[in-house]
This record gives sequence, structure tokens and C-alpha cells, in this order.
Amino acid sequence: MGKDLNIPDLKTIFAKQMESTFFPVSLDNMGAQFSFHLENTDKHSYSTGKTGRLLTNRHNHPGGAYGYRLEVGGKVFVYCTDLEHGECLNEKVIEFAKEADLLIYEAQYTPEELPKFRGWGHSSWEQAIEVAKLAGVKKLYLTNHDPEHNDEFLQKEERKCQERFQNCYFAREGDENLI
Repeated sequence: MGKDLNIPDLKTIFAKQMESTFFPVSLDNMGAQFSFHLENTDKHSYSTGKTGRLLTNRHNHPGGAYGYRLEVGGKVFVYCTDLEHGECLNEKVIEFAKEADLLIYEAQYTPEELPKFRGWGHSSWEQAIEVAKLAGVKKLYLTNHDPEHNDEFLQKEERKCQERFQNCYFAREGDENLI
């Protein structure tokens, strides 16, 4: 996000999206200490202190997007949303998710819907499951559900997903302690 935009710094981008129009808590009131870095490469790695590191991976999405891999205390958490693979799975994404304890992955579309939305920058639950299998992921949470899908539809799709990847769940409001 932000690589091709004419904005002076990354903090300005985050501060803008945290304005009251979009979110009720300003960036300055988040209760965290932030360090912003903006580089013009597809991959980044940052130390999170003595015990971990944060890696990023640029995704194929209109306007740009990144995935995040956090490695701390022997656990690996990977977050991949706003990601379109194209005709075949992106090998970089599979490698990025390798051996994750938890992969939160976007699944905007069903496999049947995906062809109608090529170029929109999103994935299907089928692609998410294939990435998780190939990467050796332990637990998969699917998110970024299409707003046209109601709860009943999503529950039915979740059961289909669990037939193919047992430790797969659709993210729900209030989910905690996922690992």
C-alpha cells in the first residue's frame, strides 16, 4: 500500500485511514508505539527485538497490498489479504506462508465466482486451501468474505472447506486466541 501514491510518508497514509470518517480511533490514540518504513522493494524484513521478526510480501492487488509474516517465540503468524493469484498459485505466497502456525487468508469468492472477478485483486477459498496445504500450514482462518454472502451461505461454504482442510475456519467477529 502506498508505493505508487504521491504521499510524503507512510505515517500520513495510516493517519488518513484512521480518521473518524473511516475508523473511530485516531492513530495517535491507538495505544501503541509505531515505527513507519516505506521502501520500494517487494519484500522487507524487520526485527521485532531479540525474539522475532516481521516480513512483508507485496501482493497482486489494484493499488498494491502486502502480506505480513510475524515470527515470535517459535510461532509463525501469516496474514494475507487483498491478493489475486492469476491463472496459477503464486509460489512466493506459498513460500511466504511456509509452516505457519496460523494463516489468516482472504477468501472473497467461491471457486465458481472467481472467474467473474479477475482483476479485482482477490482470491477464492479453494486457492486459500491449496496455499495452506502446499505451505504446510497448521491452522487456516478465511476472511474478507464477500458482502453479498450471508451467514447461512458462509456456514455452508465453511463446511465445504473443512472437508478439504480439516483445520480451516471462517473468521467471525470476536474470534480470539486463534493459535
